Amino acid sequence: MYVIVAELKVKPDQVETFGRLIDAQAKESVDLEEQCHQFDVCQAEGDRSHFLLYETYDDRAAFDKH
Repeated sequence: MYVIVAELKVKPDQVETFGRLIDAQAKESVDLEEQCHQFDVCQAEGDRSHFLLYETYDDRAAFDKH
């Protein structure tokens, strides 16, 4: 198992657009990539421009392919 955790700070005027795009990316990754098992998008309650991504893959090669 290969796990990625990424924290991102998005420009305030791009939060809505980024949120839509990353949600679509997460869904497509899980739906279309056999070796991507989880792609969670979390958004901080107190700071909507702060995102955390949690992704799991079979291995590093699967992530690199992603």
